[in-house]
Amino acid sequence: MAKRSTVSKSLLQILVASSLLLSAGPAYSESAKIAYIGDSHSSVSWSLFGRLFKYSDSSLANENIVFGQGVCGAGIHYYLNGNFSTSCGYMETLNNQTQYSKRGRSAQLDLVLEAAPEIVIVQLGGNHSADPVAAEPLVKTLVRQVIESGASCIWIGAAATDAERCARSNYQRLLVNRSIKRALNEMANESGAICDYIDSYELTREPGAVEVSSDCRHYTFKGYQQWASIIELYLGEAIAAKLSVREQ
Repeated sequence: MAKRSTVSKSLLQILVASSLLLSAGPAYSESAKIAYIGDSHSSVSWSLFGRLFKYSDSSLANENIVFGQGVCGAGIHYYLNGNFSTSCGYMETLNNQTQYSKRGRSAQLDLVLEAAPEIVIVQLGGNHSADPVAAEPLVKTLVRQVIESGASCIWIGAAATDAERCARSNYQRLLVNRSIKRALNEMANESGAICDYIDSYELTREPGAVEVSSDCRHYTFKGYQQWASIIELYLGEAIAAKLSVREQ
C-alpha cells in the first residue's frame, strides 16, 4: 500500500482549472472550496498558479484555495501515490496561505479529498511526454477518484512551446494533450464522468503567444503571465458552471 504523504493533514481539494490573469474584477465563485495540484509550472510564485490565484490583477485572486500544491517534476502518479520528493521547486497552499520552497513532498490524493472539496483543478501532464499513452490510465484513475468523492473536476492542459526553436518539446506537448483529452473523452462516454478540459495547447499555439524559456520546457516570467491571461476567462467560466450545476 502506498505510503501516505507527510504534508499537512488538512490537505484539501484539487483544482483543475485555469484562469484569466490580467483582467481585474471580483472572483467568479467566492465561496467555492477549491483544491489545485500541479507540477513545476505551479511551483514558483510567478508561475501559473501564482499568476492565476495570487496576483491582485487576476479575476480569480479571491478564490477560496483550501489546498494547493505545485511539485517540480510531478507526474500524475505523484498525487495518486503521494510522498514523492522534489528539490527543484515546491508550492503549498493551505486555506489561502501560500508558501514556496525548493523542497517538498507531493500530497496523496485520498488525503486531499478528505476535505470534501467542491472543485479540484489539475495542472498535470507535461512530465509524461516520454510516453503520453501510458498516462491515460493514470488520468482516468485520478479523475475517477475525484468524481467519486463528490467533487467536480477541471483539468488544465500543458501549453505549447516554440514550434520552431523547440520543435521536439512542442510536438511532445501536442501528444500529451491528445492523450489526456482522449482519456477524458473515453471516461465521459463510458461512465458519464466529466472533467472539463482547458486546452492550453490550442489556446497558446500561435507563434509568440507565450514566451518560452531557454530549456524549451518552461516559460519566462512574461510567458507565465501570458499563459495565465489566455486561460483565465475559460477557467473562471468552468468554475462558475461547475458551481451552478452543484447548486441545482
